[in-house]
Amino acid sequence: MRSHPALPATMDYQFFDDELQQRFTDQLQSRSIDWRVRDDVMGGQIVSLPDDLPDTVLDELETEYEALLDEQSLRAENIEGWVEKRLAGVQVNLPDGRQRTIALSPELANRLLAHFTAEEVAELVNAVAASLSHDFNGPICCFPEEK
Repeated sequence: MRSHPALPATMDYQFFDDELQQRFTDQLQSRSIDWRVRDDVMGGQIVSLPDDLPDTVLDELETEYEALLDEQSLRAENIEGWVEKRLAGVQVNLPDGRQRTIALSPELANRLLAHFTAEEVAELVNAVAASLSHDFNGPICCFPEEK
């Protein structure tokens, strides 16, 4: 398993099966794409990679990921008590410097990515996080200015 320092804006892919996660990271390595793996609080692992990859590469990776999720679902049918999870996530940088992952349904993530780049989605989520850090609930014309 290869690990890298924190990446700026990332695309996150969640896996609940080590073998499938390894196959995905093998694909990343064969394409010379930087990545890192971390444990997820919801279980499994998250593979993070830069979101500034060309759209064609991201589309190919998304197709590979969807195929692996389908395989994971088939495997899960044979495991008693398995809860099937299909999630997407966006990394958010909180104003205090902490990072968090915002879970999105795959449907919502696909709708966002149909109209925005991954970088724009991350920018939107980070703007929401920054706004929520202000103790403010009023008209936007009176929103406190950044210092």
